[in-house]
Amino acid sequence: MSNEDVNMDAAVSVYLRNRGYKEADSMLKQEANLLNSRKTQKNLLDLNIPDLILYSSKDEVRDDPNIYSNFYSLLRNWINESSLDLYKFELRRCLFPIFVYSYLNLVESDHPKEAQTLMKSFEQDHQEQHSQDLEKLSCVLSKNHLVENEFVKEFKSSKYKIRMSRYSFELLLSFLQNNKMMLILRILNEHLAIKVTTDKPRLLNQDESDGGAVDNEVDGIDDDKINLDQEEVKLGTLPADPWLVKELDRCLREGSGFTPQEMPFIAQELQKLKKENPLKDSPKRDSIPLPPPKLLDIQQEIKTLNELRSKIILNNSLKPTICSYTLHNTYENLTCAKFSPSSTLIGGGFSDSLVKVWNVKGVVNPKQPTITMPSDPRTPTKLVGHSGPVYGMGFSPDNNYLISCSEDKTARLWSLLTESNLAVYKGHNYPVWDCEFGPLGVYFATCSHDRTARLWSTDHIYPLRIFVGHLSDVDCVKFHPNNNYLLTGSLDRTLRLWDLQRGHTVRLLSRHNAGVTCCAISPDGRMAASSGEDKVIMIWDLGTGKLIKKMVGHESAVQTLEFSLDGKVLTSGGLDYTVRVWDCKTGDLSNNEAEISGENRTGNPSTTATSNDLLHTFYTKKTPIFDIKYGKNSNILLTVGPFLP
Repeated sequence: MSNEDVNMDAAVSVYLRNRGYKEADSMLKQEANLLNSRKTQKNLLDLNIPDLILYSSKDEVRDDPNIYSNFYSLLRNWINESSLDLYKFELRRCLFPIFVYSYLNLVESDHPKEAQTLMKSFEQDHQEQHSQDLEKLSCVLSKNHLVENEFVKEFKSSKYKIRMSRYSFELLLSFLQNNKMMLILRILNEHLAIKVTTDKPRLLNQDESDGGAVDNEVDGIDDDKINLDQEEVKLGTLPADPWLVKELDRCLREGSGFTPQEMPFIAQELQKLKKENPLKDSPKRDSIPLPPPKLLDIQQEIKTLNELRSKIILNNSLKPTICSYTLHNTYENLTCAKFSPSSTLIGGGFSDSLVKVWNVKGVVNPKQPTITMPSDPRTPTKLVGHSGPVYGMGFSPDNNYLISCSEDKTARLWSLLTESNLAVYKGHNYPVWDCEFGPLGVYFATCSHDRTARLWSTDHIYPLRIFVGHLSDVDCVKFHPNNNYLLTGSLDRTLRLWDLQRGHTVRLLSRHNAGVTCCAISPDGRMAASSGEDKVIMIWDLGTGKLIKKMVGHESAVQTLEFSLDGKVLTSGGLDYTVRVWDCKTGDLSNNEAEISGENRTGNPSTTATSNDLLHTFYTKKTPIFDIKYGKNSNILLTVGPFLP
């Protein structure tokens, strides 16, 4: 509107008031506001940006504090019952942020009772996808909490991002305006960043394979997003160390370390190492600083080559043999358990801050007589040092060291040779949930409630890298087999693949409906698996960042995942007291989409559906599975967990 138009309207308004035509003056203002509103709406749709400036008086909330509940209920019923299925999924995505900001606005307006009423009435709508967020939100009961609560600060300081098709957005805007829901429109304008696209409306679980648009963006409070799928990653195996190959050749010629039966196979494998050219996507040997090889590395390489001889490929007809270790009389104090790489040791972390290590072989290693592990498997070695519950642990590749992490915000390095604490690593600001040694034993990683993962070296007491990007707790961490990448899973329902050298995200994987609590990477480094509180196991292609398939069958949260040595079979263990073996190579997302498409009203898969990829199910009496480990030949499967009477 030009200055001349403004001056003309002002002159007409003054003239009407002076002549006593107050009603005509009021109608003129309403008409001007209506024209401005329509013009703003037209510009909004043309620009695909929600730029509608709204005003709502606080008197509206003061007169009727239940107006937020009434408006939310009306919007919810329209989306769930009256809208077409074609637009229902996209429209539902705006319900959670509207619910959160309505609750916070009621608390800010000194109406905590009405806020609690809103919470009790509609929290079940978001329980499955946002259970952790609802717990944090329900603790906000006064204006002081708005200032102190980190969850509230995050929502107040950022806009909640949602992606929506053009027609879905127009339907939503039209419904809110027709029902005069100005409070909800104000929330959309102030707190939501709705990216309006020209794509067709996106259906639930729709992927690129069925013509849908790729939606790599995550709903949530995230300011910036780049296309991470275009980042170059080198997922090939790390080239063999030339010195190590030379020493193996010498040992083979001298006949040391090999039996006559092993010699032909070792010679064949050694020739492959000599002739093998690094793959195009293999990282350079010196891309990550590594210490020079030692004579012990030769023994480890010989052991690895021997294990290749007995590798067995699992399939539908060949089941693995399971050896399940059950820890009794833990009284629900066991918080984590882990197998060593050699499968001879089991570590357990307890809520009373103890770390216990069992020698399941029951014998002392004759090559390392200094190890004082008890010969009786029932008598564990106790490691004392933490001042809070121990939530995660990991063994070094040579079985000589153990790393543990705790609620006390620290990670500790233990020597299993001397049964002593060697170092304490401080850096996290909140409890540390998980930790793991790298495949070469030099580096280890931790993840924490402070929403970061950190890379450490055993000879430094400070972190070498801090990985920041997750929007909630980072619950699990896993090294890539070539030691150049780190995979993390978070309660923000995403996984991130980090480049250790550059320190930033190269893949963002987002399809889960609840927090990710466990992940695994295939031995060849090409695939990743993830699962958690939504009970759905997802297989990802790390090269492209795309979802390969989903597998459903667990009736409770999944705790641990493990690939077989050939990478064709995935095994999972959960809180439903079962171990399940899955075929993760054959088929794709389109083959098993029908089996898991029985969604409830929140869009989560039904727990009664089971994917065709399930090969075998093994039941325990009353033991949740905390860790799974494949033996030397893939046919022996080890599990561990506590017995819960």
